[in-house]
Formats: sequence, C-alpha cells, structure tokens
Amino acid sequence: TRRVESLDERLWSRTSGAEMSKQRNREVEQQVQALEHQSRLTSSAIEESQKRQATKLRRSEHAIEEAVRRLAKVEEQSRNGVQQRDSYLEARVNSAEQLLEQLSVDMRDMQMQLD
Repeated sequence: TRRVESLDERLWSRTSGAEMSKQRNREVEQQVQALEHQSRLTSSAIEESQKRQATKLRRSEHAIEEAVRRLAKVEEQSRNGVQQRDSYLEARVNSAEQLLEQLSVDMRDMQMQLD
C-alpha cells in the first residue's frame, strides 16, 4: 500500500502542478487579452485624434487660402485706385496746362491790343 500511496502522491502532485500551470496560463491569457483590448482602445483614440487634427488642418488651410484671396483682391483694388487717381491727376494737370496756355495766349493778345 505504501507504493500505491507514494504513486498516488506523485500523481496528485503532477496533476496539481498541471492545474496550477493551466490556471497560470489562463491568467496570462486574460492579461494578454486585456492588453490587446487596451491597445485597440488606444489605437482608436489616436486615430480619432489624428482625424480631428486633419480636419483642423484642412480648415486652417482653407482659411489661409481665403485670406490670401481677399488680400489679393484688396491689393488689386488698391492698385486700381492708385491708377485711377494718377489718371485723374494727370488729366487735371493737362487741363490746367491747357488753360494756362490759353490764358497766356489771351494775355499776349491783350498786350498786343494795348500796345
């Protein structure tokens, strides 16, 4: 009976060790699953953040393009305003020169009549 008891003890210790090993494997598997789940959640959060950043970037680019377009329009209007002002001033100077020339002619005529 001693042999049987010894064999029984060895068998029990082996099966007990196998059970402990199985339990440990289950715990490790649960930890791995928990880490995989956490990794997926983190990855999803990062992707969402990148999408938000990309949207903000597109909005900023659009705002910059709109500002550049508006600035170009203001510059063009400014150039046109300067050109119009210059044209107006040139016409006024020409008109004044013509008037001065006409007055000069009239003055010479009067001078000749007085002489």
